[in-house]
Amino acid sequence: MKVFNGLIAFTVEVICIVIYARFGYYLFQEQLWKSGFAIVFPFTLMVVWGKFFAPKAQRRLQMPELLIGKMMIMFIAVGMLWIMNGTIEAIIFAVVVIFHLSIAVKIKEI
Repeated sequence: MKVFNGLIAFTVEVICIVIYARFGYYLFQEQLWKSGFAIVFPFTLMVVWGKFFAPKAQRRLQMPELLIGKMMIMFIAVGMLWIMNGTIEAIIFAVVVIFHLSIAVKIKEI
């Protein structure tokens, strides 16, 4: 179960980075701004994730802050999908995130 949830976690995290990049591109009309924010949004996410949420982070958050933070980051991505008119994708991603985090809490692998 740990390997399965680890695979889901990796997949969800990569999809989350892609969603943040797509949203940064979606926000603006000018190509320079589109490209800039398509880089800045996921980069910011990766820095925050690496500092506070990664398993080997020096300042890793503890439960329940860790769970709440992960939920916030993932559900912001759900909102971004929703804003970009990806209603079905947002619902599917939300269900997968809830499934993953539920398993992670149950097996204490968050």
